[in-house]
Amino acid sequence: MRAHKGDSSMPANRPKSTKRLDPSGDALDLVILLRGITSDGQISAEEVSWLQSWASTTNDTDSEAIKKLRAVVLDIVRDGVVTENEKDFLFTTIRSVLPAEDSAIAGFRRKEQKAAEREKIRAEKIQADLSQKTQDLARREELARRDSVNEPALILDVPVMGVRYEGRESIVRTRMAVGQFVYLRRDIGNKFSSHAVAVLLGDGSQIGYLPDEDAEDVAQLLDDNSRYRAMVRKLHIAKDGVMVPLLIAEFYSRDASVEHSVLPSEGYSRDPAYSIRRSTTAERQDKAGCLSMILVAAGIPSCLGLLRLV
Repeated sequence: MRAHKGDSSMPANRPKSTKRLDPSGDALDLVILLRGITSDGQISAEEVSWLQSWASTTNDTDSEAIKKLRAVVLDIVRDGVVTENEKDFLFTTIRSVLPAEDSAIAGFRRKEQKAAEREKIRAEKIQADLSQKTQDLARREELARRDSVNEPALILDVPVMGVRYEGRESIVRTRMAVGQFVYLRRDIGNKFSSHAVAVLLGDGSQIGYLPDEDAEDVAQLLDDNSRYRAMVRKLHIAKDGVMVPLLIAEFYSRDASVEHSVLPSEGYSRDPAYSIRRSTTAERQDKAGCLSMILVAAGIPSCLGLLRLV
């Protein structure tokens, strides 16, 4: 049977039912515990364990504040996992049962903590953005450096000189094709020129020399171990019927990474690409089309009427 107000049978030590904890009564220890928990504006996993211990051992009470807090604590720890949202709800519940002054202080601490969290997130985002920008800049600089390194320092479109001598034209007619790569080698002991540059096939067979007026610059580049690639652009028939290879030669920094480019120090027999079989007519036409695009991209006219022919 429920006791009525004024009924002398109600125990004198039962606390009055309240929505907030009374720090002047038996709830003082709980108030002190909750003050400590809320002092930094957040709830840790350890503090949740403290509250779980308290909720599991607390006796039945008429205090609505204690009942409310106990129910919330037991509910959020039931599944063994306490999420951040559940911690937020628990903090709000604690504020709602604390005395008004303690609740206000807890609210202030909570705002400070949330502001600190936002500032931390903002600082981390700024740092991440800065790091990303630094990485992007470094990547762009590296790409620009690579592009710069891979830009040719010199481009030549020249005929091979001396094809008529020492049976070289026979090699040209039987073993050379448009699109074929050739090697360049300094001819240090040449008695006619101190900067002579020989033109070789992949197996080391010599087909002639670069024109002397161009060889001076090329000799310096080869002496500096500059990377290069040289390819047959056309097999030209001179007025006397001699077949003369016309070459496109590009010279790069030694650090370049251009396909089919080689270093003078590597030797002409190391790269199989420089020993290419004679192509079919269809293959020659296809390579000629590719060479035309290369010439246009390099700004070199496809009609080379000013070429010096042997």
